[in-house]
Amino acid sequence: MNTILDSYYYLFTQLRDGGFPLGTQDYLLFIEAIKTEIYPLEIDKLKQLCRTLWVKSRSQHQQFEAIFNHIILPPIPEEIDSNQPILIKKDTPKSISTQTITPKNNIEKPPNLPPKPQDNNEYFLFPASPLTDSTTLEEDSEVVKAMKVSPQHNWMNFKPPQNPREYFPVTPEQMTQGWYQLKTSLQTGTRLEFNIQATIEQIQRQGKPITPVFKPCRQKNSNLMLFIAQRGSMQPFQILSRKLVETAQQTGCLDPNRCYYFHQHLSDNFFRDSDFEEEIPLDAILELTQPQKTVILIFSNGDAGEKRYSSYHFNATKNVLNRLQSSVKAIAWLNPFPQPDWRYTTADHIATLKTVKMFPIDRQGFYNALQILQ
Repeated sequence: MNTILDSYYYLFTQLRDGGFPLGTQDYLLFIEAIKTEIYPLEIDKLKQLCRTLWVKSRSQHQQFEAIFNHIILPPIPEEIDSNQPILIKKDTPKSISTQTITPKNNIEKPPNLPPKPQDNNEYFLFPASPLTDSTTLEEDSEVVKAMKVSPQHNWMNFKPPQNPREYFPVTPEQMTQGWYQLKTSLQTGTRLEFNIQATIEQIQRQGKPITPVFKPCRQKNSNLMLFIAQRGSMQPFQILSRKLVETAQQTGCLDPNRCYYFHQHLSDNFFRDSDFEEEIPLDAILELTQPQKTVILIFSNGDAGEKRYSSYHFNATKNVLNRLQSSVKAIAWLNPFPQPDWRYTTADHIATLKTVKMFPIDRQGFYNALQILQ
């Protein structure tokens, strides 16, 4: 099964590399769709399902055919003899009828079975599917039933894909460049640093050697705060959020004690760590801010990962942003989902607020967010 799933994911990544606008939600929708069929799918059914979900134009259709035909899918297991019929009893007091379905290359007329006087139930004959790993009807029914009653995603069991570029729409190198542009330096304190340019200019004016000119040392001034959503629908983006924090700290743009985490939506309580072990109230964070210096960058999907709108999440987020606005210089929001996926979700409503500017976390969106903070 893992080999078949790997082939499905390889097909998905090849389409993405070919320019198809596919995201994580598109792949999860595909996985949900195949659960409604007997697993694994036949080649023709698989191709039809992929075309229905991912192909949106005639040019994409031609490109899809070319990519799909080059994908080598593992053979469908044929452990069960397709000539062997399976009996399914239907509790209806009618006469007995039977039918045997055989492969197309060996079609024979089924024999008529004599009726059993001691049993008044009706029987139907179905061929054993070669696509299943079960040898009995009971096991096959349990597998199909288990697939149909699991509509919700278990985000905590998410495993990052083998492709390291999957969740890096903005690379760590681009993050580092952006943080360097945001980082500011102040020249304050005692004059201890030798000012070469000023010394040369003064010698030129006076025409003789003089006492060297000194200037204040450059001191790093970190006024950035990060608010990062963790767990839930943000679980697939934990690698991206970790790189966001690491690059900001490595460039000296972020103090390690000024990164705060929250779950689902902004509220009056945050956490100092991504494991939600040490809690810190919003009031304590506001005491560390400076209205003319502090800037805040938020990283969350705003329910876009769940494709829903929550009035409770929106109102709670709006209240927190209003409190932050009077205590900080600027607020920007990075969303891991592209802007078209914000429609009809909480993120779409948050993006309309005047207290914050929301951008997708691609290269251009990341730099636009940093410009707001500057």
